[in-house]
Amino acid sequence: MKILALDYDGVIVDSKFECLAVGFNAYLRINPKTRLFSCKRFTFENFDSKLKNNEVLVDKYIKLRPFVIDGFCWNVILHIIENNLDINNQDQYNKIREKLMPSYDEYDKYFYEERTAFQKDFDKWLGMQKPFGIIDDIKKLGENFILTIVTNNKKENIVGFLEKFGIKVEIISDCTIGINKVKQIEYIKNKLNVEYSDFYFLDDQVSHFKNLKNLGVKCFLATWGYNNEKQREEAKKHGIYLINEENFYEKLNKK
Repeated sequence: MKILALDYDGVIVDSKFECLAVGFNAYLRINPKTRLFSCKRFTFENFDSKLKNNEVLVDKYIKLRPFVIDGFCWNVILHIIENNLDINNQDQYNKIREKLMPSYDEYDKYFYEERTAFQKDFDKWLGMQKPFGIIDDIKKLGENFILTIVTNNKKENIVGFLEKFGIKVEIISDCTIGINKVKQIEYIKNKLNVEYSDFYFLDDQVSHFKNLKNLGVKCFLATWGYNNEKQREEAKKHGIYLINEENFYEKLNKK
């Protein structure tokens, strides 16, 4: 039995700008005097113009996106940008994140409230996200694999997208299980009564592979996702397979 465990954000869907809009609106509630984005909320009406008119800020955000762990990280990223902090690796990022942890519960609450507000117009909300070019290949791989999702997002935030694009998955292991991918895969392993060696795990974050390879999970870095050259080199050093959108089906189907 072969289990394909796919991350969601950065692998199946490009959600970076939806997350930025939601994340900033939550950040604004904690930091009402912020200088970012002219201190004005994102709406459906100004979504495109705010991104276009703040290119420098958006570019800084994109460079920091590879360090994201969970929804709280948009608070961290915006804090880093606002305070012009120099972050070059995951360890530096994690130290800033740790300092901001006292605001975790408050920000997490606001983040999901803001996402829920956007979701009231579900089609427009989905339009803030774009599928990567592997949707058809995922469905084809479903003929030979049991498809599952391991994500630090919430299940209710992704099922609509999966349904829209006809992706049928057996299990979604989300942040309610934990934000540790080992725990998320362990949950699926126990549900399906399989071994770690049965898993083919695809993620765009190098940090998420920690400990999984040693358990026998076959690990693949999605190079089209939110990772940079340093992280791709790190993945190679640890024996993680690098794949792109063009060879995604071929590489997974052969393994």
